[in-house]
Amino acid sequence: MKLSDKAIELILQFEIGGSRKYYDRFLARPSWPGGASGVTIGIGYDLGYSSKNFANDWKDKLSSDAFNRLSRTLGLTGSRGKAAISNVRDIVIPWESAMEVFENNTMPLYIAQTLKAFPNADKLPPDAFGALVSVVFNRGPLIDDTDRRKEMKRIREILLLGNDQEVDAEDIKDIASQVRQMSRLWPDNSKSDNDLHDRRHAEADLILSSI
Repeated sequence: MKLSDKAIELILQFEIGGSRKYYDRFLARPSWPGGASGVTIGIGYDLGYSSKNFANDWKDKLSSDAFNRLSRTLGLTGSRGKAAISNVRDIVIPWESAMEVFENNTMPLYIAQTLKAFPNADKLPPDAFGALVSVVFNRGPLIDDTDRRKEMKRIREILLLGNDQEVDAEDIKDIASQVRQMSRLWPDNSKSDNDLHDRRHAEADLILSSI
């Protein structure tokens, strides 16, 4: 499956400010987005959670020195990821390499994770499906009984539909509502270029627009 143009635009807007100019200025060097993140390179490629795929995705796109130094940050998250930034901050990831990995490696991975986390998600309209991929891209595919994941669990329940294989407008509205409710987990920060509160609302709006 491929994502709709609107879904890709949404993801790029919140990951890299929507433009190469923003990427080159702020994101071409490894960064630490905060929270539980690890060292992040390219377009939202978090080395704290990408240990299994890093060599396949990046070895032929980095110098041996850059590859080896970034390899030492694999699996480091939170404060450990933050502390590791100083050792790799001089590395530059070219735009072309970042986009190649995003399109050919990263997005297929998250599409597969979305389909696994949300059975029948492929029966949603393309923009609605793409919005769920954006959610998984940002939050990961974990679904459990915790309060932080209750909306993810409810979306899964909505899509299971008693196995009747139908997704109607009311289901889509319910899914959009659950995504919007997720915004409760993050403060609305107008000064942030990657405001997760606003991202959830943008994803919900995209889902509703697909009806």
